[in-house]
Amino acid sequence: SPVLKETVRPVFNFNFFFPVRLFNSKLKSKRYFENALMYELESKGDLSLQVWDDDDTSADSLGFVKLPLCQILASKRIGPRTLRGPAPKAKDDEEGQGPTGMNKLWFEVERDVRYYDGMKTELTGCSLPNPSTPLIYFEAYFYPDWPDGVTLD
Repeated sequence: SPVLKETVRPVFNFNFFFPVRLFNSKLKSKRYFENALMYELESKGDLSLQVWDDDDTSADSLGFVKLPLCQILASKRIGPRTLRGPAPKAKDDEEGQGPTGMNKLWFEVERDVRYYDGMKTELTGCSLPNPSTPLIYFEAYFYPDWPDGVTLD
C-alpha cells in the first residue's frame, strides 16, 4: 500500500488482489473437486497481513495477522463484492453496466461471495511499546467465490 506520511492513526482504504491460481484448470471438474482441488488450495498457505511504521530512520513492525484460507471458505457472511471491494449501487446501475451505461470490466461486476470480516482484529508481534492493542480492519474473500462444497480443515 502507499505510505501515509505524518499520521499516527492511518486509514488506508486500500484493496489488494492476490491471485489464487490453480496449476491445472481440470481441478474445477467434479472428478478432481473433492481431492486434488483441496490439496491445491491447502498448498497456497495462509494469508499474512503485516503493518509497518516507516520513518526516515527506521521501519518498525506494528504487528501482523495470519488468516488461514479455511476461515474465508468457512465464513457465513455473504455479500456483493468486486475486486475493488464492496461498491455502492448507483440508481441506474444494472448487471454488467456502469452508471453511465458503459459495460463494466470483469472485475467491476458485483458477485455474491462469502467474505471474512476482520473488523477489529488484533495485530500480534508489535515491536513498539504500546499501551493499547493495535487493531486492523479488513475483509478477505475469493472473487469469484468457490462453490459451497469447497472446504479446508
